[in-house]
Amino acid sequence: MGHIIAIFHHGGRIYKGQYVSKLGNIVFSIDKDHFSLTELKSYAKDIGYDEVDAFFTEDPITHNFVKIESDSQLYNFVKDLWSGSFFKLFLKHVTVKKGGSTATPTLGPFSVENNNQELGNCSRISHTEHGINGEGEVEQPLDEENDDSLNFEEDNLDDVPDQDDSEVDEELRAFREKLREDKQNEAAKQKKRTKKLSKDQGVELGEVGIDKGFENIFTNKAAKFNGKLGGDELFIDSSDEPSEDSDEELDVLAQPGVDLPSRRKSNKLRYDSSSSVSFFELGMIFESATQFRKAVADYAVQHKVQLRLKPNEPHRVRVKCEGKCKWEIFASLDKDSGNFFVKKYYPAHRCISKNKNRLCTAKYVEMKMRDRIISQPDMRVHKLQEILKKEWGLKVGRSICFRAKMNVIAKFLGDWKLEFSRLLDYADMIKSTNPGSSCWVRTDNETVNGLHLFKYFYVCFAALKNGWLEGCRKIIGLDGCFLKGACRGELLVAVGKNGNNQMYPIAWAVVDQETKHSWSWFLNYLIEDLQLGDGSGITVMSDMQKGLEVAVEVLLPNAERRMCARHIWANWQKRWRGEERRKAFWRCAKASFEVKLRDEFEYLGKLGDRICEALLGYNKEYWCRALFSERSKCDVVENNMCETFNSWIVGPRHKSVISMLEDIRHKMMDRHGDMIKFVDTWIGDISPMARLILEENKEIGRTLRVNWNHDIGFEIQEGEYRHIIDMTRKTCSCRLWQLRGIPCQHAVCALYHIGQEPEDYVEHWYKKDTFLRAYKYFLQPISNMIMWPDTNNPPVEPPEVKPMPGRPGRCRRKDKDEPRKKKWGKASKNGVKMSCSKCHQVGHNKRTCKSVPSQQPTQQPARPFQQPPVRQPSQPPLRQPSTRNASSLCVDTSKVKGRKKKEPIASATSSSVGMPPPSSVGMPPAPQLEEKEQEMWDLVFTQTYKLEEK
Repeated sequence: MGHIIAIFHHGGRIYKGQYVSKLGNIVFSIDKDHFSLTELKSYAKDIGYDEVDAFFTEDPITHNFVKIESDSQLYNFVKDLWSGSFFKLFLKHVTVKKGGSTATPTLGPFSVENNNQELGNCSRISHTEHGINGEGEVEQPLDEENDDSLNFEEDNLDDVPDQDDSEVDEELRAFREKLREDKQNEAAKQKKRTKKLSKDQGVELGEVGIDKGFENIFTNKAAKFNGKLGGDELFIDSSDEPSEDSDEELDVLAQPGVDLPSRRKSNKLRYDSSSSVSFFELGMIFESATQFRKAVADYAVQHKVQLRLKPNEPHRVRVKCEGKCKWEIFASLDKDSGNFFVKKYYPAHRCISKNKNRLCTAKYVEMKMRDRIISQPDMRVHKLQEILKKEWGLKVGRSICFRAKMNVIAKFLGDWKLEFSRLLDYADMIKSTNPGSSCWVRTDNETVNGLHLFKYFYVCFAALKNGWLEGCRKIIGLDGCFLKGACRGELLVAVGKNGNNQMYPIAWAVVDQETKHSWSWFLNYLIEDLQLGDGSGITVMSDMQKGLEVAVEVLLPNAERRMCARHIWANWQKRWRGEERRKAFWRCAKASFEVKLRDEFEYLGKLGDRICEALLGYNKEYWCRALFSERSKCDVVENNMCETFNSWIVGPRHKSVISMLEDIRHKMMDRHGDMIKFVDTWIGDISPMARLILEENKEIGRTLRVNWNHDIGFEIQEGEYRHIIDMTRKTCSCRLWQLRGIPCQHAVCALYHIGQEPEDYVEHWYKKDTFLRAYKYFLQPISNMIMWPDTNNPPVEPPEVKPMPGRPGRCRRKDKDEPRKKKWGKASKNGVKMSCSKCHQVGHNKRTCKSVPSQQPTQQPARPFQQPPVRQPSQPPLRQPSTRNASSLCVDTSKVKGRKKKEPIASATSSSVGMPPPSSVGMPPAPQLEEKEQEMWDLVFTQTYKLEEK
């Protein structure tokens, strides 16, 4: 028949219409056929109550208290309950009134506020003025004064007089002493429990109580198909786990193997691994002991309880709560059914939850945080700790989080050896699924005979290639970035600019090292794909990459060369520091015409001796805007488009080679769709970034003064410069109109003067039609590695890993003058380079200085305690300064006794007050002293001389 979960609410009383109990409740699993008043009284006796006045339960229809008077009435309540259902019982205790007579408190109607509340809380009841119980009798509300309590307070017992001969008073007095003793013992135990916790114990968070969700095991089991079925027939999903074959025999006319048994709803409770709340029940089935352990770990983390697994074997696992808590669960493998299910379960906790848990191991954190770490492989360990503390409420150690992160990266970010071996297959898949794309792999067959060692991998999708040719300005940024996965290498990229001044990735390549040869190999394929020829009409922007400058000069001799001004400033400012010099440098870089550039260089020359010569060591045609060509319609002086791409793919850069390349391709596919949707948000026909520049020029242009020759020429006065505008050629002497393709502030002023709109003079590169042409081609999907066909391509071996000494760095070291996150307090010395006070070199201090000191002639002092010279009666004996404490008039002889003194090294100076100056070569004679002072010195030096002779 099954078991019913009986919840005994005990130790309470009626107070203002509510059943209030400090002892909570006790849960028992009782066989459905054994429910009787005698059985309930035996369970009440197990709780600790020898006598119970009555049992009350809740009427499921009227939600009133109903007194249970007979076994048949009790059977009517439990006969329709499922196995595992809950049945609430409220104990009415026998109490004593002040006069000695018994009193039976009455219970009025109540309404349960929340049927899904935790079992650890008492059911809240609302008492009406004139309630009617389940039998129809009118019950009066209980007066608060007549209410009785089960707790004897010590203060009430103190009212008994100390001197009384009555036996009752003596009994009460003895009971009072016993109560005081028990109270003191309990306070001592509580003080011992609440002593200062060590770091490994964690912080107590309160009593756990009964398991959350234990009351709702069978709730909403059939809600899956509510509102989705018509008719009144029974519907059982054959794929549903709780459905199984009926035990009924088949019809005698049924054909074996053809006619199947009917389906029925199973009463077995199986563990749901997708549930957000972990709870258990007697008889719950698990797939194996492994799934049971995972469920126990989830339960321990969610409830913040300390559990022990002993024994912990493949066929049986017993879990107990640490301390004196009675919570326990035992599951084992059943021989008959072959199921691993719960055979013993006690759900009530009496322990204290803590913010540390021993079951929250690195393996558990790895399992739960795997997806988040994969999506953010560059997540710092302290950030992972903060996430766990915020979401789980647990304090997880740094080493646990570090091991979990490293395990995820090693297991789930790709098998780098396997992926390198299938690089040739990946290149074939790209060419077959994306026709017109270029994908090339270069290997080394000479270093190791019979092996194809990886060297380079290049890819340029046809959609990106055609989009750049049709919809982007002819400027290309080249840069390289380091890979952060198991196999180190570098990623070379070529990035353009779209009509909204945003990045447009064109091609990328994976190389083992960044050299002149690798850049030449990359540029050869890029020139072929983009039809660059010798570079005529093309602008190339680059950083100070190794070998790139030579490769561009050889392969693209006619291309306009630009270098990132930020990298030039980073190298130049190592010697020429200061905020004023920094601003002067950027004014030189961003000056748009040569007169302005000359004035800025003159100002910069006043900030340091030979400062301009140091800056002009870098070719000014590569980084000064005033000397840029006007054909690319792009005036940028920084290589931000490549820096943006490198930071955009920082997550994929932690993965192995094919996983990284696939993530980049996926991001490009998503970006194409986002850019097409982004066009719908434009205001007008001009891109938002171009409109922003135009609006800024409008604001400045409205304040300028204009003179027109009533033909095509204008004079615009701005500060000390007067600029000339030619409307026919669309030029301005400031050159910003020609460099950008957007009317400058001077052109805007002239256009407003003749009544024309500046939007009509914006170049077509910033228009909507040109922008969409860059994204009208699409990247085609590619299946994953498991679904690739088998080929005869030779496996590619990964490059040799060259471990670097020391712990690998995760972050770039910031310079001293870079901005910090700290906003107040004392400035950090991170980035400050120490200098030596002896040799004045950078990188060490005087303690570790290895330079040879300069050879300078020094005066050799005389040795102390020499044979005293012949004294004159009017002068004290002369002595040399000692290396001992010069501030004392007495000589320390404690180290002289008992051993032969080595030849000491004399000190060069002496600074004692009242002591005569030392006698040495080149020193002036000692001054004459008073007679008493001379006698004192005679005595001191005579004693010292005798000690030295001994």
